[in-house]
Amino acid sequence: MPTTDEAVELTRRELENFCREFLEHPYLCYTEHGQHARFAGQLYNAIREDERYDVVNGHRICRVQKEYPTNENLDKSRRQHWDVALLARTSDTQDLTFHYDHLPLATVVEFGLNAWKKHLKDDIERLSHSDSNVHQGFIAHLYRLSSVGARPSRRDQSPNSTSILTAADIQVLLEGKSIEVYLGVYNSAARNTTGLWKITASEAIQLV
Repeated sequence: MPTTDEAVELTRRELENFCREFLEHPYLCYTEHGQHARFAGQLYNAIREDERYDVVNGHRICRVQKEYPTNENLDKSRRQHWDVALLARTSDTQDLTFHYDHLPLATVVEFGLNAWKKHLKDDIERLSHSDSNVHQGFIAHLYRLSSVGARPSRRDQSPNSTSILTAADIQVLLEGKSIEVYLGVYNSAARNTTGLWKITASEAIQLV
């Protein structure tokens, strides 16, 4: 992974693979936090072995970080944390000195499992903030739907919920922004509505 652009391509590929796996096996992770951990491990394993670590100010660090802090407050009362971040290589930047708490990020992936619109909007705004220090932001917005009478988990959402967003709904939120969103919908009640979409401000492509 010699360049930041290749880091973006790697993250994009692994996130799409992760979302495809979710549609095949939606109960691998009980919670969204479980998905963070699973994807962090997947991304780490996808990186070439000699590129998994970097040295910053004499300290060896892992390139894949879970819950890495945001660079600034991003218009909130305090700094927050990214779900999964891939650090940019220090050799890819012009700065010769780095603060461990403010390292430049090649990519960030935020997750939402049966999340509300407000959750998604907040992720989009933070990732596209001018002080984010993120080269490319991604979001996995995933729904796990099942009928009440045949619900494997109480964490599932009803297919009839009015809070479920479509690809068109999400594309409106991305206007003027460079964030990429993967919308994955698993619906055990009506499998024909199960699908995966890659959404940007300019297009929404159905992948599955």
